[in-house]
Order: sequence, then structure tokens, then C-alpha cells
Amino acid sequence: MDKNDKSWLKLLPAAAVFAAVCITCYQAEKSPVETAAVSDNSVMSVKEIKELIQTGTTEKANTDASSQKEKASAEKKSKKAKKTSKIKTGTKKNATSGAAAKGSASAGGAGTTTTPTTTVPADGYVDGTYTGSGTGFGGTVTVQVTVSGHKITAINILDASSETPAYFANAKGVINKILSGQTPNVDAVSGATYSSNGIIQAVQNALSQAIPSGNQAGVTPTPTSTPTPKPTKKPVPTPKPGEEQIYKDGTYTGTGKGYSGTITLTAKIKKGVITSLKVENTDTPAFFQKAWDRLEEEILEKQAAEGIDTVSGATYSSKGILEAFRDILKQAKKGEAKPTVTPEITPTPTAAPTPTATPAPTVTPTPEASLTPEPSPAPEASPTPEPTAVPEPEGRYIDGIYTASSYGYEGMVNVTVTISGGQIVSIEQSNGDSPEYFDYAWNTILPQVTANQSTEGIDAASGATYSSEGILNAIRKALAQAAR
Repeated sequence: MDKNDKSWLKLLPAAAVFAAVCITCYQAEKSPVETAAVSDNSVMSVKEIKELIQTGTTEKANTDASSQKEKASAEKKSKKAKKTSKIKTGTKKNATSGAAAKGSASAGGAGTTTTPTTTVPADGYVDGTYTGSGTGFGGTVTVQVTVSGHKITAINILDASSETPAYFANAKGVINKILSGQTPNVDAVSGATYSSNGIIQAVQNALSQAIPSGNQAGVTPTPTSTPTPKPTKKPVPTPKPGEEQIYKDGTYTGTGKGYSGTITLTAKIKKGVITSLKVENTDTPAFFQKAWDRLEEEILEKQAAEGIDTVSGATYSSKGILEAFRDILKQAKKGEAKPTVTPEITPTPTAAPTPTATPAPTVTPTPEASLTPEPSPAPEASPTPEPTAVPEPEGRYIDGIYTASSYGYEGMVNVTVTISGGQIVSIEQSNGDSPEYFDYAWNTILPQVTANQSTEGIDAASGATYSSEGILNAIRKALAQAAR
């Protein structure tokens, strides 16, 4: 055996040890194992190799036991950690779920697609300012509702910060519906159902406090809800002692012709003074009421028709009232009363003395030539015709039917104005405008135009500006055609 072979033989023990250590490390799942350093120049005996292998096996066993123990401990900790993690995760999940539910409640899921309804009192609501809330698309909608004269006069949005502006702007169309219909039971706006129902619900909630039989405690009174006290009517004049009475006591009825109907006035006179007036009429309500509200007080104050002017904007109705009053005065005036006829006593005739006969004078015949033909009898005088009533002055417009058009909020507004007797007697319309805005504007503007007989000084309906302008512009165009 040469020198090189001996060198290789010296390496065999080291190789065996190296292989054993590698196997041990592999089986011990990468656990560190100390490896004995082997000198390149020393040859290990079989006994040393056995001890080395035995030592490695023991260390491997110890390492395996320690590894198993650590593994078991790690698994135990892992299970505990997983359990804790599950509990915490579940809690977080529940919290998240609650937050999501809350978020959902403040979003679309909290509102409703079913439009709520409520009872509307027959006699109207109690005057005041009421606050209510409802749930819209994004959250709570808060409104303030004003009631004046037992009617809903204003609805203001106090808070809608959670709502989507684009949808909420359309949803506010229900406000005009509520005001024009005087009821909170209206339909939602298509395409903005949740927000619409939120507003409707809030208004109903506010008005629930204004029901007459309900509890109005804590309601903030509307600053304008307390009506300004009307000036006390001047007392009816009392006749002074010894003063001559102009009118006869009693109850008298007179009639007159108003704008579009008959006015019947009844007056009670006591001690020569008109103490009360009662009226019935078939006249146009808007014109008549405007005239009566002022003339009643003036008639009772002045006790005469002289010096009382007609009411501007209700001229014909004023004339009808005054005509009926003059009819009453004519009946009640003492100077005009028919005297009571007392039958005269016919005296007993006495015998008249027989007169002495007077001789008849001799008639001298008139020559025929000088005879003057007997004049024809004068024609009977024609009876003086009764004075005809002076016709009332013509109105500001030419009689006829006039049509005109103008653009409203989202469509054309067409009007037909009928003029009779120089006055506006009717205005009809057809339109392609948005109903929720147009209807409210029309119902607000029409009575004002017919009462004023003009569009001058009439403002647009709040919340329906474009539709109002379309209506007013169309009427102006029609009246411009009818102007004298």
C-alpha cells in the first residue's frame, strides 16, 4: 500500500463521522448538533468511532425529545392564540357589523319607499311654528312648519346634511304639493323616493303637534301667527236727545248688481240709526270680499252713501253694495215715506137758496166770413221718459278672448284670457310644465290677477319661481293685446 492509499484510509473515519452527523441533523429537523473536530493527521480507532456515533445518537434522542416538547408547547400556544384571535375577530366582526348596520341605517336602508300618510283635521291646524323630523336617503331630515290662519303657510328645511344634494333638490318638490293641497298626504317625487318620504314624514311629524285636540305644549309660537289686532270699529252713532231722526225704525232689504251676481243687503234701524248690516250675494268672492271688508265699516260710520268711494280693484262689487244700501235708505228715509191716508169726513149738505133767474143775453151772430176754423186739438204731451242709468265707465281692457304663451320651468305655459265689460272674467291655461311646481304657482297667482285685474305688483310663488314667471309673462302678453 503506497503512501497515497494510506492517506485516503485516514480520511474514512472522518467521512463516516461526517455522514452520521449529517443524518442526525436531518432527522433532528435542523436541530444543531455539535460535531467533534477531527484532525487531518490523526486516525480514529473503531472504539472512538463507536463512542462518537453513540454520543451523536444520544444527542439526537435528547434533541428529538426537546423538539417534541417545544413543538407541543408551540402547538398549545398556537391553539390558545387562535382561540383568542377568534374571539377578538368575532368581536371586531360584530362591531363592524354593527357599524355597517348603523351606516346602513343612516344610508338608503333607513328610509322607506312607502309614502307615509296621516290624519288631517277638518278645521285646520293650530297656529304656530312646529319642528319635526323624518328619515331620508342618507339620514335624518329636520323641517320647520309654520301654520297661520289654520293653514300651512311655510315649510323650511332646517337640516338635511346627510342627504345627496342632487336627489334632495328634486325631493323638495313635495313641499309645493303640501302647500298647494294643504295636506301632508302627498305622493313622493319619482327618482327621489327616499328623500321625498323623509320630508313628508318630517312634515307629518311636525303637524302632529298642531292637531287641535293634540298637545301644543312647548310649541314655539310663530312671530307672525299672532294677528295684528284690527282697529276697533267705530261705535254706531247714537242719536242725541231731541235730534230729529232721518230714518224710520225697522228692517229693510235692498239689492244691487255686483261684478258677476246680485248683492242683497239687509239693514236694521233702531232709533233712527243703522245698527247692523247683513249681506248675501252671488258675486265673485274675491272681488266682493275685498269691497265688503272696507265698505261695511264706512257705511255704519257715516250712516249715508254720500262720500263713500268704491274700493280699488273691486269697483263693480263696491257699486253693487252701495246700490243696495241706497235702495235701503230710500225705503227708510222719513221724507220719502208715503203718508198714511186719513179718510175725510163729508159734511152734511145744507139746502142752497134758489137763485133768481137771470135773463139770457141776446146772441149776436158772427158773420160767416169771419169764422175762424176751430184749431186742431194739441197732441197729447208724451210722458217724460224715465232717466236711463248712466252706463258705468268702460274697463281698462277691450272685450274679447286673448291667448299668449311663455316658457315655464320645463315646458310652455299657454293662457286664454276672457275680457267682458272691460274686465278680466276668466283665465284658462294648458301647459307642459312640471306639475309639482306649476300647480302651486297657478293656484297662488290666479286669484291675485283676477282680484287686481292686472299682473302688476304680483310676485312669483315661493319655491316655484320659473313656473310663476311663465304664468305671469303669458298673462301679460295676453293683456297687452287687450289694452285700450
